Amino acid sequence: MLFRSLGQLRLVYVLNSEWAPINIYAAGGAGLVSRGGEAYEGVTGLTDLTGNVAFGALFRIGSSYRIRLEIEDYLYQTQMTFPSGESSGSRFQNDFVFSFGLSIPLG
Repeated sequence: MLFRSLGQLRLVYVLNSEWAPINIYAAGGAGLVSRGGEAYEGVTGLTDLTGNVAFGALFRIGSSYRIRLEIEDYLYQTQMTFPSGESSGSRFQNDFVFSFGLSIPLG
């Protein structure tokens, strides 16, 4: 089973000083998600609009680089139709994504 965020638009608000060695932030917005893989072969209705909320932290290392930790929550209604023609009914979906990475400012 595969979950993909196809794109998102969100606002990010830094909760402490931008110049602090650790920046804590909250974010929210909208996006587009899709599911795929062998488990969904022949199933339709796999792409949905979603709300997105996130909380994260940036840990400054050196003058330009930061380590990023983030948890995102994708919230949406989904309704799938199976190859037999049967429908899943409209169901609320809640997917969490944990991220770890290196942030490099571009400007």
